[in-house]
Amino acid sequence: CYIADKGTANKFLKNAYFVKPTGSAWNLPISFFQIFKAVIEIKPKVVISTGAEMGLITIYLSKILYRSKIIYLECSAQVTEKSRTGRMIYPVADLFFVQWPELLKVYGKKAKYAGNLILGEL
Repeated sequence: CYIADKGTANKFLKNAYFVKPTGSAWNLPISFFQIFKAVIEIKPKVVISTGAEMGLITIYLSKILYRSKIIYLECSAQVTEKSRTGRMIYPVADLFFVQWPELLKVYGKKAKYAGNLILGEL
């Protein structure tokens, strides 16, 4: 099951909950309510996310309400510094993947490197 923002993925994702993008302060309360409703209905055991606003909300709600396992994939644009989202998710993640080996030193023991999704194994 997926929680995704309304966009081009609509026609490709089956069994998905589509929520209003959280990009603005006006949309945040609506998005939060939609994500909360989806998490309550799904009762996720595992959440896999690449982060940002919607992922962050889903991860924390799932962890708090259902003690879900969290698998996070840090953005490939983060080569030497932590992302804001990564910093917030790292403490609650059960598996935390980075896409650059340089980030292993930056994040610490929990971070794992298994290659880069775009470039493959370097």
